[in-house]
Amino acid sequence: MIFLDRLNGIKGPKTPVWLMRQAGRALKEYRDLRRDYSFLQMCTVPELIAKTTLLPVDTLGVDAAILFSDILVPLLALNAKLFYHEGMPPVVEIDINNLHYNGLSNKLNFVFEGIKLIKTQTDKPLIGFAAGPFTLFCYLFNDTKFYSPKAFLYQETEKFKKIMEVLTALT
Repeated sequence: MIFLDRLNGIKGPKTPVWLMRQAGRALKEYRDLRRDYSFLQMCTVPELIAKTTLLPVDTLGVDAAILFSDILVPLLALNAKLFYHEGMPPVVEIDINNLHYNGLSNKLNFVFEGIKLIKTQTDKPLIGFAAGPFTLFCYLFNDTKFYSPKAFLYQETEKFKKIMEVLTALT
């Protein structure tokens, strides 16, 4: 396992390769999937998560798989609705005045099921990722210039702290 060896400081003749957004538009197979499925489906259906994650492993021969997902997916555990439209920023619908986190939700089981499927199909290391709590906070406002979250932070300090506690526990 070249990737894990290098992470553990074990030297070797080859540098491991994995690419940011390696399961993306550069791959014809990815574009074919996107014609048949929405981005959100690809992030929430275990079989599609596994298939998309493994595309670059199979076609590019990278040394690690990167879990196919989106940084906003954890918000589904808070009853958020996510909307992705081509060429537009994602839209989050959520009641920020009623956020509660009670541990990992059944609403995220698809992530774990996708990981199980991936691990049955490859022995390559699997890299996961997550947004930071403040990044998620900013997306709650659907404001690409971030004026609204900044104003909220200053005007609703106590609510901001509570929201950040929830988002920190979530991530």
